[in-house]
Amino acid sequence: MNRNEKLDYLAGFFDAEGCIGIEKQRNRYQLYVTVGQRVPEVLYLYKALFGGNIRQRKQVKEKWHRLWVWRSPCGRNSQFVKLMSGRLKIKAPGLALAEKFIKTLKTTGGRNKINKTAEDIARCMITEEDTAEREKLHQELKAHNKGKNDADDMPVGQLSAAYLAGLFDGDGAAMTAKIRNVRSYVPRATISSSFHALLYAIKEEFGGSVYPNSHPGWRASHWQIANKSAIAFLEHIRKYLNVKKNVVERILALRKLQVNGVMIAVHGMGGGRRFKESSVAGMDSIAAEIKLLNRKGPEYSINAAVLS
Repeated sequence: MNRNEKLDYLAGFFDAEGCIGIEKQRNRYQLYVTVGQRVPEVLYLYKALFGGNIRQRKQVKEKWHRLWVWRSPCGRNSQFVKLMSGRLKIKAPGLALAEKFIKTLKTTGGRNKINKTAEDIARCMITEEDTAEREKLHQELKAHNKGKNDADDMPVGQLSAAYLAGLFDGDGAAMTAKIRNVRSYVPRATISSSFHALLYAIKEEFGGSVYPNSHPGWRASHWQIANKSAIAFLEHIRKYLNVKKNVVERILALRKLQVNGVMIAVHGMGGGRRFKESSVAGMDSIAAEIKLLNRKGPEYSINAAVLS
């Protein structure tokens, strides 16, 4: 991946798994960005570009999954805020609040001077108006992160293949459904998001269907696509995938086996055609691998080679 593709990928992954927040300690406020993931490899891309640190979350309960967290503070010259501006979709309102917060930060110019002037001191002083503005932005960002502010009125813009790959690695899934009468499988791809406009934009470009969530406490809906359209979508993002790379590669291999498989006529009640036993055995084997990878989770699906 070149630099722009890598930034698009990280934007998509951040939209799926990231968070922008303001930490408050008494009257001090610190803007930060964080991403959590069950494999640390993707997080090292964020650290390499934006700094920060990576740590493993303490497992309070034995049944909890292992989780790695990247976190970076954002100051006046935050590279994350600068480079992600215009790339984020779901977290765009949060990034806009972050940009407003950064404007309230005072310059450090003159802080270390031996002979400070009144102007130097004034530049470093935090006024009551600054504190009030930061508190206001702190509360707005908290409300946004809790889902009280919807991003559906934000323009989606262009969706690059690298961005969609990042989004899919975070909030997507690839699977197969068995067709018993011909003993074959249907490939499926899905993406979940509370940003409904984004799902409809993906549907507009690739087809499929958007299914609103009927649960009263959940806001996320999901887009789903199947058969040849699913294969076309997975081929489109295949080059940039990391976390779901191995699962997608197996689904594409299964599709290739279906295309090249030999079908035979079925005599008797129902008639029709189905795959030969040799083709069925190969498809069953690949389908079992896909099921195992999805069950074990992303730490078994990571493709570290693509991260370089």
